[in-house]
Amino acid sequence: MSVQFRVQLLVVAEDGSESTEDVVVLNKEHEQLEQLGLTLTEGKRLLSELRRRLLERQVRTFLAAVALPGDALGVADLPRAHGARAAELPASR
Repeated sequence: MSVQFRVQLLVVAEDGSESTEDVVVLNKEHEQLEQLGLTLTEGKRLLSELRRRLLERQVRTFLAAVALPGDALGVADLPRAHGARAAELPASR
């Protein structure tokens, strides 16, 4: 006999709109003591998937903000806006 656990990510945008997506679905047995909780593999999978989805959402939101006309700056304008030329910026690691 198993129980299904669904771990979901609820994202609330600045305008209050919400979106929900399943991060991971686990079917867990619970008939023996050693079956309780998450295995290391399940925990790693859950954390990895959550990190990936958070990053995707943050990058998408960031890119949408810098691509807007008007007050927002384009990605190419960021070094200039901070008073630095591209050659003066530290190299990426």
